[in-house]
Amino acid sequence: MINWYEQIRHAFVLLSPTHSIAEYNRGHRSFDVAHALEDRPRSADFCSRATSFVPINYLGTIILEVIPMLMNKRALSVEFGHCDPSGIVYNPNYFIWFDMSVHALLARGGLSLKEMMAEFGIDGIPVVEYKCKFLAPARWADELLLETSVVTLHRCAFDIQHHVFNAGVLAAECLETRVCTAVDPLEGRVKARTLPEKLVDIFNGRGADTEQNKIRDRKGPEPT
Repeated sequence: MINWYEQIRHAFVLLSPTHSIAEYNRGHRSFDVAHALEDRPRSADFCSRATSFVPINYLGTIILEVIPMLMNKRALSVEFGHCDPSGIVYNPNYFIWFDMSVHALLARGGLSLKEMMAEFGIDGIPVVEYKCKFLAPARWADELLLETSVVTLHRCAFDIQHHVFNAGVLAAECLETRVCTAVDPLEGRVKARTLPEKLVDIFNGRGADTEQNKIRDRKGPEPT
């Protein structure tokens, strides 16, 4: 289990009123809380959540605001063509659904991959690793719930967690790692590049279309 006291105490030691949020996010990855829920039942009500601890300077004192990282949910109906002859979903179809869920997640943050490539000058965000578990079958006509969230940010890469629920039961889960890439004009080949700061903000739950920002918009600007 994560020792939250040590995590937060460590953050307080590292921070001072002169640190900006951008500097904090560049220097320290967001805390990963997935392991904190390992002992809980594998159901939709206990899906692991990833959060950012964002330092806020309040009257000269650094406090940590807990902000959920970017997350999206979408429903999916299992069609006849998704299944093998035994009527169970053919496993490779999950990877198609995971990719579609990543694009839906980006849309949740107010971006599309095409817009990212144009705005940030990147070549793409290819997958470099999948870690999947298929825990329960899904069948023709089942209604699935796919939950997709950013869980960890690295310098040039990010991890996305997928959970697929079937009638409240976790049917599949997958952790995928994607790398931000761009063409190096000097070497003439595609290389990993640092995550754009705007993308980091969106993944950390501060995008234009995130629920956190909608709540803040309703509350109005923060007092100065």
